[in-house]
Amino acid sequence: MLSCIYEELKSELPLIPEPIGTADIPAGFQDTTSERTTQGSEGFPARTVSVLVTRQCLGDHIGSQVSQHDLVDIHAQLAYQLLIFAGREYHYRDLNDGNIRILRGSDNTLLIVDFGNVRKNLSARGDAATPDAEATIDRAADDSRSATLEFLPVCSSDAEKGVRQWNAKIDNLIREVSELAGITRATRLRQARQAILNKLPTLRDSLRKASVNSHRYIDDLESAAYLQLWQVSELSIPSKC
Repeated sequence: MLSCIYEELKSELPLIPEPIGTADIPAGFQDTTSERTTQGSEGFPARTVSVLVTRQCLGDHIGSQVSQHDLVDIHAQLAYQLLIFAGREYHYRDLNDGNIRILRGSDNTLLIVDFGNVRKNLSARGDAATPDAEATIDRAADDSRSATLEFLPVCSSDAEKGVRQWNAKIDNLIREVSELAGITRATRLRQARQAILNKLPTLRDSLRKASVNSHRYIDDLESAAYLQLWQVSELSIPSKC
């Protein structure tokens, strides 16, 4: 994904990270790897975890060294860059005070880092064959857990409700159908069909919530507004408090 972003946007956004390859993470690195990198054991083969290595300018946290005027300028740059992302159908999804920085050595040049949660288009991640309903639910669930809670768009909570509702109804439906026993096959099929039809209105509503409220490019701008309010409040609080 990052390679595509870099190739498409490097002419408009020269500070975007450039992918240069992958590197293996040593076994036990910081004791927090998501996969084991041991010699393996019975039922758990040895494996290697790799990370994507990028080349990017250094950036500093936006703190007391930034004036209110410069902060406004930084967020104007952020809005402009988010519009460029949206124009190429990229949804950043992870705006927070750690990923939005200033270029080291500058007073107000924006530097966006960490593109690991970026999504392009509305397709399911990595699986074009995923059914539309399943892809919609997976996308909504992924959107709601990708952003930082403090800067999460309001609609993400509605999308998450749709996901929970969908999963609950599907589980109930599976349980109802599995409990149909001791009757003829024709009766079982008829009752299973009726159970599905009874759940359809709720399933449609859940799917609509998940679809309408997830993966909207404007959500990045909403998160940016929350981030700006957060940073303005931090600059307004005396350092001794």
